[in-house]
Formats: sequence, structure tokens, C-alpha cells
Amino acid sequence: GGGEPACLGLLQQLLSLASDAALATDLNTHAAIISLSCAILPGVAVSELELQAPPHSRTQHLPAFATMGSPKCRAACSGALLHVSRVLSVYWHVLEDVPPTARSAAATPLHADVPSPLKRRGKAVEGSPGHASTGAGSSSDSRQTDAERDKRSGSSSYASFTHLPGYCKLYEVIKSAHNNYKMSVCVLSEQRVSSVLKAALSGLCCLLEVLHTADVLPSLELLLQCCTAATFLLPQPAIKVAQQLVKCLFGSNLAAQWHTLCPPNTPVAAGTGTPPPAPVAPPASIHDCAVQLPLLQLNAEIQQLQRGHHPGVAGTSGCSRGGEVRQRQPHRAPHSARHTLGSYIRLFEPLVIKALNLYTVSSSVRLQRAVLELLVCLVHIRVNYCLLDSNQIFLRYVIKQLETIEEGHLKSADVLIPSLFEFLVAVSYERQHSRSIISVPKIIQLCDGLLASGQPPLSHCVLALGPLVEEVFVNGSGEGSASDAVAGGLGAEAAELATKREVLA
Repeated sequence: GGGEPACLGLLQQLLSLASDAALATDLNTHAAIISLSCAILPGVAVSELELQAPPHSRTQHLPAFATMGSPKCRAACSGALLHVSRVLSVYWHVLEDVPPTARSAAATPLHADVPSPLKRRGKAVEGSPGHASTGAGSSSDSRQTDAERDKRSGSSSYASFTHLPGYCKLYEVIKSAHNNYKMSVCVLSEQRVSSVLKAALSGLCCLLEVLHTADVLPSLELLLQCCTAATFLLPQPAIKVAQQLVKCLFGSNLAAQWHTLCPPNTPVAAGTGTPPPAPVAPPASIHDCAVQLPLLQLNAEIQQLQRGHHPGVAGTSGCSRGGEVRQRQPHRAPHSARHTLGSYIRLFEPLVIKALNLYTVSSSVRLQRAVLELLVCLVHIRVNYCLLDSNQIFLRYVIKQLETIEEGHLKSADVLIPSLFEFLVAVSYERQHSRSIISVPKIIQLCDGLLASGQPPLSHCVLALGPLVEEVFVNGSGEGSASDAVAGGLGAEAAELATKREVLA
């Protein structure tokens, strides 16, 4: 940018207050400080992204927190992320009932070499009394392993707070509130213990939308461990943070695709010599505002689509329900970078397994929607769904849930239906899984069941058809879609796609 933003002084003052021991006892004020700080930073990032030129390449080296512009703003963003990480670390110690020590910021650091649950089960058998080795040898090996992990990962000391009086006081206050919460049925006790955690998780979601992958990697393991523990108290916000972490890691958040979604205005369209559309005159009447101006904007968008320069054609979408940025196709990183990022997916395994279990035991449709959105996000980065649900138990539960919706026994079904069918469409991508899971004709049949059930069409059938219509009509020729011709447009595949479109129409 061209100078420091006007809100920088306020932001620095908020961050200094956040670590003040005098405010540690006032949880509501602390939550408000976190919410305000994390709301200011995305605004600073967007204003800077509007001024920054697109990177020359996707592998171009960027400074830490580059979306914040000036060094002072980058330092403020780093401080805000560190503060949120320390608050989440405090909650991890409280919820897991682990006293904080000088060495631990959270649990034993996880890393790319963490085995799957089956391998851990095998190692547990080897570590049983019948397989125990000598005490001295095992203890020395354990110390050596811990040292190696600490050397590879910075998360063991990233959010340590035992040397900071403000966070130690906050830990004591939250621990006391949590003890009262476990022995009380009062709603106020739940609000007191969860107010700061809710603000931290919501603020972290805002920050992750405007950060790059390198900004998050130092705290990734810690954040995932804290989110897994937070599912006991606030499952929906914790799962939402996991989704934002996936988007941030694989370049499908706002910061990574800003210049794709909002390309800079250029005098001539690149490579075509076509001048941009004429500027629209400011509206002079209510008719111009309500009718004429939207029509002119729609006409300009259609012309860009016809010329092939619209950013959404290349695998990115616009905005979805509620103004949120939809899941976009991740950047194609080099092979080595993809291997490195792919190794971090294993760290999401405990949280994803817990999310699947929460879906089947919870009656909250908003929590279930958050779980489905997380699964869709993972499938979009080409995670094999068969590894998450090898026996398709979860998939059968989701399809069985549709029968409950058809009978009208599920309240607020309109909240869940779009995400549910978006999940079914996502797992129908045959090329991304080790075996066939569900076909598009089967999904169309499920939509027919909703239509024949007698439920209100606008709140059920139309919402169910939305993801399916988008897949077949919009992404039907896109790479890797469920209805894509596998070999680039074979006759049988094209005929099948035409049949699907005819059935939906």
C-alpha cells in the first residue's frame, strides 16, 4: 500500500490489551477484543490485495503475512494469530485436563510420520507388557524421539504461555469456569466458559481466509489438536476452522485466489485486443438503480463469458449462499509441494473421524451441515473418500436421513439439504476414489423421491436440485467432474451427459 492504515493504532492497542493480566478475569471483554481484532485484519488484507499486483508465478516467494502489506500490519497479524493460538492452547489444557508446563504448548506434536489408527493399534500391542523392552533403552529412545519431533516441528513451543502472566491468569479463570460448568446445569455457566473459545474460533476462521499456506504451517498441528479438543464444547465452530485450514493449505481461500476472482482492471483484454466495456454512468433514478444498472452489469458479464475471460470458467465459482466464498479449485502446486502438503492431510484424521461420529449422534442440522462441508472440501482436494468411510456406513446413514426428510420428521431440513446433495455430488467423482460410491442417476432418483414425498418444493426439491444442476449443466465439461467424459469426450460419455441434462430439464 501507500502507507499505514488508519486502524493500525487501534489494532495494536487491542493486541496489547489482549495479553494484559488485568483483563484476564473479564472473559466477555477478552472475547470482544479477539472478535474486533480478527474483524479488522481481513479488512486490511482486502484493501492491500486490491493494491497488490498478481504474483508472477504460484511458486513466487512471498514474505510472511504478505497480504497485510506494511511491516507493521504484518507484525500485527502475526501477533493476532499467535494470541488466538495461545488462547486455543489454554482451552486445550483445560478441556484435556493437562496442566501446562514449560515444555508443552499442547499435546505431543504430531507430524507427517504419525501412523494411522490401525498402525497405532499394532504398536500398542507391541508395547504391551508381554512385548516390553528394557526400561533404560525405551526411555532413552523416547527422549530421542521427542527431541527429534521437537526439532522438526515448532508447534511444541509456538504457543507456549507458561512464562506469560496474562495467559496463566486466563488459564486459571477458564479452568475455574469449566469446573463450574461440569457441575452446573445453568446456561450462563456454559456461556461463560465458551465465550472466549467461540470468539477465538470465529476470529481464526476470518484470519485463515486472508492468509497464505506458509503463514499457517508453524501453527497447523497445534490448531488441529485444539480444534479436536474444542469439539467437546463447540463442535460446529471447531469443524468450520478445520475446513478453513484445508482451504488455506491448498490455496482455495480468498487470499490465494483474490486475483482470479477479482482481476485488476486492464485497458485491453489480455491476448485479444478487445477493449473493456464502456464505463457505466452513475444511476440517475430509482429505475436506473433497480433495473437498468443490473441489466448493464449482466450484459457485461455475458460478454466476458462469451470471450472466455470470466474467472469462473477456469474452475472457480463466485459467491454462494450467505455471501460466503464457495469452495474453489485449489492451485496446482509443483509435485514436491503437493507431496509436502499431502503429508499434512494425515493430521486432519482424528478431527475428521470425530466429525463423522458427531454427525451420526447429533440432532443439530447446522453441525451436520458443517461436517458435510468439511467432507466436500476434502474431496475437492482429491482426498479418497473410501479411506474415510471404507464400509460406506456414513454414506448409508446420509441416504437414510433423506428418508427421514421425505417423511417430514427433520426440522429445518432446508438448512441441510443443499450441503447434503453437494456432498453426494462430490463423492460421485469416479476418478478421485478407489471404487464407485454413488452415481449421478442415483442422486437424481433421490431428488425424485423428495419430489414425490409431498414436501414443499421450494424448501426441499429446488434446494436439492441446485448442486446437481450446477454439476451437470455448469461443470459437465469441467475436468474431473462426475459427469465428465473420462477420455476427453467419448461418444458414449457425451450421450450419457446429454441424457442427464434431459432428465433434469
